[in-house]
Amino acid sequence: MKRSKKKYRATIVSLVISIVTFIAISAFIDYGFNLYNFNIYSSDENAEQNFKIYKDISNFETIDEYSIHRIVNLSFDYNKYLSEFGKKINLGGEPSLDDKMYIPVVSVGEDEYKRYISDIGENYDKCKDAGILINKYIYYGEKKEEGYIYNLNKGDILETELKENKQNIKIASITDKKPMGLEEDNCSLGYLIVSDSLMDKLGLGETTLMYIQSNNSDKLAEELEEYMKQNPEFSNTLSFSNYDEYARSNNALVLVISIFLYGFIAVITAIGVTNIFNTITTNMNLRSKEFANLKSIGMTKKEFNRMIRLESIFYGTKSLIIRNTNRYITVIFYI
Repeated sequence: MKRSKKKYRATIVSLVISIVTFIAISAFIDYGFNLYNFNIYSSDENAEQNFKIYKDISNFETIDEYSIHRIVNLSFDYNKYLSEFGKKINLGGEPSLDDKMYIPVVSVGEDEYKRYISDIGENYDKCKDAGILINKYIYYGEKKEEGYIYNLNKGDILETELKENKQNIKIASITDKKPMGLEEDNCSLGYLIVSDSLMDKLGLGETTLMYIQSNNSDKLAEELEEYMKQNPEFSNTLSFSNYDEYARSNNALVLVISIFLYGFIAVITAIGVTNIFNTITTNMNLRSKEFANLKSIGMTKKEFNRMIRLESIFYGTKSLIIRNTNRYITVIFYI
């Protein structure tokens, strides 16, 4: 098949274009149309009351999964714990004169914490009195840089302070995975994820948001409205966002874009397949004399079929190699 170099190149290019287009557009659709389901926010400064409100709401039957975020900032000696990468990019602004910086310690609710511990492959009993360190950071300066902020390993002790009280936290695990509600958050100083019980020992902290995955977000919104009517003291401080409702308002646009993109994939694929079929058929016809010569000197039908199969494998392999090479070149160029 490789006797006609122009047709050979055309076949390879068709395969590459079809593969790249399908993967790129499918990834764009999957990535572009994912939305959060529901979240609740209380503007009240009473952290203990906020936590009780969120715990009450967590009992609603329309809630499948939830995460209640409580945060406390602990200070630490940055000279002792920041990695060279962390010092280089000078995270969090200029350090203070006492060489102290702060790390957010976050609890996410006991149910979400247990799910998260299981997701990262750790044991709950070993982690409940320690911290899970989210340590990776991507820095966009003159060039893109990736590294770990803290010079800490699993089993190390992080010496911190809270209101002049020393708090030593053992690092139970280090991971890049984030729990519900923090997936899109790129905090420059990383996080320590802890259990509710450890957060209670550290101090209740600031209760910020409740993130929810609901099986019926509309009914949940109605239940929250009713809850606020029954508890009017919360009506001015409690608010929520139903992202499913926002998504529905954009469904028509999403549908049109999806139809266009998948239609475009179908057309490109059809053109590519037709071009490949025609090119291979033409090349096979052009090589009919060659095939006849091979058969005349003793090539069996089984050997002939094996030769054709191998050539087909070479086509596909070369197309995939070119596609992956182009992707890596693109990534390197971007970096």
